[in-house]
Order: sequence, then C-alpha cells, then structure tokens
Amino acid sequence: MATTTKFDDKHIFSEFEDAERLGLIKEIVRQDPLLANIPRCSFFPLWFSNISMLRELVAGGQTDTGFRLRWNLLGWTSFTDVPGILAGSKQLPEDEQGGRREASQSPQGRSDLNPARNSQVLDRDGNKCVLTKHGRTTLQIAHIVLYKVHTSQQEGFWRWMEPFWGVDEVRRWKTQILGAGETFDTEKVQNMMALACHVDIYWDQPICAFRPIRVNGDNTRMDIAFHWLPLPDKKTRRIDKVPIDEHPYPGMYERTGFTDSPGENISVFDMKTRVVIPSGHIFTITTDDPVQKPLPSFQLLELQWILTRIAAMQGAGGDEDSDMDYDGDSVANYNDDDGLSIIV
Repeated sequence: MATTTKFDDKHIFSEFEDAERLGLIKEIVRQDPLLANIPRCSFFPLWFSNISMLRELVAGGQTDTGFRLRWNLLGWTSFTDVPGILAGSKQLPEDEQGGRREASQSPQGRSDLNPARNSQVLDRDGNKCVLTKHGRTTLQIAHIVLYKVHTSQQEGFWRWMEPFWGVDEVRRWKTQILGAGETFDTEKVQNMMALACHVDIYWDQPICAFRPIRVNGDNTRMDIAFHWLPLPDKKTRRIDKVPIDEHPYPGMYERTGFTDSPGENISVFDMKTRVVIPSGHIFTITTDDPVQKPLPSFQLLELQWILTRIAAMQGAGGDEDSDMDYDGDSVANYNDDDGLSIIV
C-alpha cells in the first residue's frame, strides 16, 4: 500500500545545477566549437546523460562510443523518436507497428492479458492509486515500459542510448525489459503500477514523471517522487538548435505555482486529505510478498525518469504532433461476476 513520506531533494532540472556537469560540457565545446549550438533532441540527452560518458568524451573520447556521441550531438536523429516512444507519448510509425490497432485488440504476438497478474498489482498497491489514493473503479494498471516498444527496431533504441548512458547501463535496462531469456514481456508485476486514470494520462502525455529514490534491503518498500514537467510548446521542434551550456527553462521553478501545477488548471489531489500534491511529493509503495508481488522495477522507473523528461522538453518533430495519442494502458474494471476485467 502507499503512504506519504517527504519531499524530493532533486527536481526535473537538477542536472543543470551540477557544476561538474556544466564544466564538462563547456570543455566539450572548447574542444569542438561546432558543438556550441546543438538540436534540442541532442541537448537534453546530453544534459541527462551518465556523467561518466561526459568525462570520457572530455578525456579523449577517441572510442566508438565517443565518436557516436559526437555524431549524435551534431544533429543525427533517428527516424523514430526514441525518448518519445519509450516514455509513452509517441506512437510508432505505421510501417513499424503493422498498422495502428484498435483499443479492443490484443497486441500482435502477445498472449492475452492475465487478470490474475493485474490482481497482484492491485493487491500490492492496496486497490488504489499509489499517488492520489483514488479507489479501484478509477484505476488503470499503468505500464512503466509499454508493449509498443517491442514492435519497433529494438536494437536501434539501445544503440541510440549507449553513447549517452554507456553500454553497461543500457545493458542493465535491457535486461530488466527482456529478462535473462531475451523474451520481451511487459506483463510483469514489476513493470506495473496502479494509477488513477488521469494520472496515467498525464504520465503518458508526458506532463509528469516519477523518480525512483530508494528501495529497502528486503525489497518490500520503495520511495518514488512525483514531478510535474513543462507543458508542451507546439512552436518548439526537436531540431531547433539551442546553446549547449544554457538552462532551457530559466526561472521556471521560481514561477509562482509551478510546483502545484504545470499550468492550464492541471492539478492532482490526495483523495484522503483533499490537499494538492505538489511536484517533489514522495509516496511509498510496499509489498508483503516481494516474490509474487514485487515492487516496481527501480531500473525501469529510472529509465523512464530520464526519457520522460527528454520527451517532454525536446519539442515536437513536425508531423509527430498528430501522433501524440494516448497509448491505452490496462484499465481496471469490474465484469459481471465481480472479477477484474482488463480493457487494453
């Protein structure tokens, strides 16, 4: 079940306040002035990258990974928006997903959803939203990593990420998604959380993100922070160039009210206290059976924390605006015999 703790000591722009990271990025520009202005689709992955990759690039970077990172920064972008796909806000191009499926259809090549597994998630999360405490009839079984990732060119995802986060880190994330048997399976308890419908939509858009903070030693308790993200600016494009060493949203956290709402009268409330849940609010997920009802994967939440912020801040990609549809996670409903039915 979920309980309230304290506030996160980090926020969505914390990397921009890291003096070492800024110094490394300035040194990268000193070594290669062509990188003084880079596309937004490269800017945010650079700032949210593993700092060890920046150290490696500054120290020489004459490796395959170093060359690939410079190539990415100079403006190479894949046809598919990797952060947008993995974070949930973008649909795959039709030629990669075999045509867009209707909401009632099961994904191609995937077994029917397992009601028992979804019941495990609801039982672990106390039959309520882990963030707002909304009850069961309003819940969705939200997936951290969505099935549509499987229908695209997976190796392209991993290769795009490696120059920014390193081969070992990407392999760790990949293992969490594929498992030891290299079998793609999003229908795992550790890939799911119970969220109120509107919260899941906000996460999917994406206008909010979750940062995993800590897990206790016996894997029965996890603290996660909720954060608002900037609302999308339709005039901003992924290919727009920006100065590599400047804050992209100066003063946003000083703006009155941002921590309570990203704008447009959007807010979420704790349904027990009727109090607004602010950005940085920490909630806790617990389990009494870490084997049968494991906590959400720390590694997958960590991956989504990074990519959701990139997807929200990088801007649109031209025709991609029309593709920002809700992906349709599993909806928790009741069927005639009072069992749990899942609508995909």
